Amino acid sequence: MRAFLEADAAALEALLDDEISVTGVDGEVSGKWDVVDAYRSGRRRVTTIEVERSRVRVMSELGLAVLTVRVEGAEAGAPFTSRERHTRTWRLAEGWTLVAFHASAARP
Repeated sequence: MRAFLEADAAALEALLDDEISVTGVDGEVSGKWDVVDAYRSGRRRVTTIEVERSRVRVMSELGLAVLTVRVEGAEAGAPFTSRERHTRTWRLAEGWTLVAFHASAARP
């Protein structure tokens, strides 16, 4: 999460699989370079990621994390605060990389 909070493009490049599929809360699907570019350019800025609940499961070289998080930041200069559910799928090869990410709005 530190790479997102610090908008560290180099760390994001290493963390995100080249073929990652990212589905945002708005339903838009994007890839690795869309995400890296959004942080590198400052178009997306995250200032807080607070994990309220998490469940993690590791199965051989796959990891699955299901979380409820509170996120604060700005998108294209517009501030936002949201409560979200995240499903993150990780793959272990030469270290862990994020291969799929899905976010949806969480109920209060």
